[in-house]
Amino acid sequence: MTLGQIAQHKGDLRDALIMYRKATEADPKQIEPWLLLSGALIERGEPEAADTALAMALSLNTEHIEARKLLAHLYMGNDRIAAAAEIYESLLSERADDRGILEGLGNAFRMMGRRESAIEAYRNWAALYPEDGNAWWSLANLKNYTFSNDELQQMRDHLALAAGTESQMHFALGQASEDRGEFRISFQHYLQANRLARRLETFMISEHEALIDRLVTFDWTSEPDDGAFSAVPIFIVGMPRSGTTLIEQILASHSAVEGRGELSVLGDLVAELEQPGESYPSIVSKLDTLALRELGQRYLAGVGVSSGVFVDKMPNNFLLVGLIKLILPQAKIVHARRHPVANCFSCFKQRFGRGQSYSYDLSELSQYYLQYRRLMDVWQSRYPGTIHNVEYETLVHGPDEVIKGLLDFCGLSFEQPCLDFHATSRVINSASSEQVRE
Repeated sequence: MTLGQIAQHKGDLRDALIMYRKATEADPKQIEPWLLLSGALIERGEPEAADTALAMALSLNTEHIEARKLLAHLYMGNDRIAAAAEIYESLLSERADDRGILEGLGNAFRMMGRRESAIEAYRNWAALYPEDGNAWWSLANLKNYTFSNDELQQMRDHLALAAGTESQMHFALGQASEDRGEFRISFQHYLQANRLARRLETFMISEHEALIDRLVTFDWTSEPDDGAFSAVPIFIVGMPRSGTTLIEQILASHSAVEGRGELSVLGDLVAELEQPGESYPSIVSKLDTLALRELGQRYLAGVGVSSGVFVDKMPNNFLLVGLIKLILPQAKIVHARRHPVANCFSCFKQRFGRGQSYSYDLSELSQYYLQYRRLMDVWQSRYPGTIHNVEYETLVHGPDEVIKGLLDFCGLSFEQPCLDFHATSRVINSASSEQVRE
């Protein structure tokens, strides 16, 4: 197992899985190999196999705490949030000081809209581990939470002890200071938070600009596909923090629409297509009409939808609009737009869980935004009338007409719950989860 753990630590999940499986075969009654196998399968994005491995582990010991924690973690990734919360609550009665359980429970409650319960879990986490910046950032990331003076002082007192989570602590301090009108202090915290985060992730703006150049000059024409899919995806694209969650909440309030959140399926399919020396979008030119249709079918299979209307709100899919037009001609594309300064500064204040590393540097962030708008202008010109723009500011201040126009574009009849979207009860896994419920 040690070799498997070394391989997993190096990022070689394939070899790690081989070694973990050999360990389970050598001694199937040992629980540890099953736990390692399930953890690696979760990391690799194989939830069904991970579920099977965890079932084997729990058959050996139904009360095993780490196995139950892994199962709750698996459920969180599979949108079985209520089931995950139930497991975390049970675990908390046995280990009230486990930060992983407190974090998982708080996250589950936040996604379910149980704000006060989420706050209680996060506060308990921060009280037990005041040096953990993740606990304070979890409170700040509710977006509508106001830190008390005592909490603000605790963050300041423990900032020097927040090894590994200083960035998150600075982001939380930035928000706490901003809420108090201490804007210079707030901005300094945001600057330091982003500098620290940037050290952990790399981003080359020159490579991104080269990608945009290739997308702009690529020939996206193809033979029309006369086949029809019974499932209709609505892609909400744009920058992060541009209102994509709000638009999804509105659409998901319609009786005929299912909101699926930010799906990585399409991006994963593109990554699978790429080969050494041949990347997106040039690889698309190798696909004939049949292959393009099969790619669309693979997307729908990956999402797990065979019919009906659903929303995929992965903002970064703005890079894939041309591909969407080729493989899913029935899809609707909604473009979430927000004022550039408001949009970029909102990104700069956000500690993203993964990706979006361009947002941790103001210069790169502004260049990225310009390239995004450049590409969207090209898509709008190339596919006139088929990409619906929703201006965030207009939506917030005059929602009725904007929502009716959105529904009409998506071919949906008007339903009152779409206007009363804040009352819709559903799991929301994004930084805006609490804002859209206000």
